[in-house]
Amino acid sequence: MQTRRKRRHKKHPNSHAREVALQALYQVDVADSTEADVLAMNWLNEPLEPIRLAYCERLIRGVLANRAELDRWIIEHSRKDMTQISTIIRNILRMGIWELRIGEIASSIIIDDQLNLTRIYEGEEAVPFVNGILDTHLNLLFPEKEAQESAESGDNLE
Repeated sequence: MQTRRKRRHKKHPNSHAREVALQALYQVDVADSTEADVLAMNWLNEPLEPIRLAYCERLIRGVLANRAELDRWIIEHSRKDMTQISTIIRNILRMGIWELRIGEIASSIIIDDQLNLTRIYEGEEAVPFVNGILDTHLNLLFPEKEAQESAESGDNLE
């Protein structure tokens, strides 16, 4: 009997920073830690390179500063109350949406990393939900890209 090998995903240089940021954001939600508390904590066994640590801190600050707006958007487009979404998934969505909005990294990299975090921390069954929400946000941010892709694939047949 042959066993399947798990597919290895190539990690983006900021993948580890995203994972650390997710853990910090989770800590804020479950333990009512403050931004200052989580920024002062040493996360994971491996330290982040200075440039990755700066990105991680920026993610944490950006998500926390915009949390109410991010949550409103998630509620509206998921059609779920935030209490119906696990703490991990809430923070994966917040982080992914915030990163898509700042637009500094390719959206495919952001979404792929968020889906990998979903697989690790929540399981494969949560991936379609996270992918759907992030994809919806991306299409609303860049509607011209969606229209162009639809035209190229023949979706706009008359």
